[in-house]
Amino acid sequence: MNKKYRILVLSDVNNSIDNIIQSALNLAKVIKADIEFLCVKKPSEMIGKESQLSAIRTINREFITTSNKVKELLLEAKKGSNINVDYKVSIGNLKDEISQHIKTVNPDIIVLGKNKPKFLKFTGDKVINFILKEFKGMVMIASEKKMFEVNDSLKPGVLNSLSAFRKNHIIGNLLDNIKNPLTRFRILDQNENFVKEDNDVAYKEYVFDESDNVVKNISKYLSKSNINLLFIDRKQESLKKSKTSLQNIINTFDCSLILSPN
Repeated sequence: MNKKYRILVLSDVNNSIDNIIQSALNLAKVIKADIEFLCVKKPSEMIGKESQLSAIRTINREFITTSNKVKELLLEAKKGSNINVDYKVSIGNLKDEISQHIKTVNPDIIVLGKNKPKFLKFTGDKVINFILKEFKGMVMIASEKKMFEVNDSLKPGVLNSLSAFRKNHIIGNLLDNIKNPLTRFRILDQNENFVKEDNDVAYKEYVFDESDNVVKNISKYLSKSNINLLFIDRKQESLKKSKTSLQNIINTFDCSLILSPN
């Protein structure tokens, strides 16, 4: 019996939510997964200088309004599909709610948007960094401009190496359904010789010398090559350098990213 995968989607009810939900649904269709949607709101965002009773009423009203919006959006997005979609709206501490939900759902992959929405900002940390520290599984950072969809126009790429994904069944299912070949973008370390990977994945590749502008240069080639999905091994040594840091890559690249398990 095939395993039923679980996708956890983190998003607020904002202008980009439709693309994030649809990207997650499109991924779920390919890998045959259920979806859990989580929206977290801080009480301080909903109340001002109110009495305790008035504040409680405001929070309850906001909870009901947000829950209804999320339910309506998810029902509309999943029309015509048989994907199981559940949701939860939480009011409380952002880190605690997200951390607890990860433990409860135990997802195979987390999907969130590239731009950091207001509800996921917290002092001294950013949500993507927090998720990558908290969750050791696979993470998809969906482009909020270009919806992820497995069709003839999906052009996948890989940064440096695909080896971290080779034994991953989710990526195997995904690659089996992508018609276009991989394009490889390789950062050549000054202290190493370039060696082409010997594997059964067909791809063309671009090789870049390591420099202060290498991330921007790769971003330009991603755009020229119409790459709309990039696989990244988040354990690779090159991402520990400031000029090629994972955060810099996330902030610069405009396509959807799939980050390997850590």
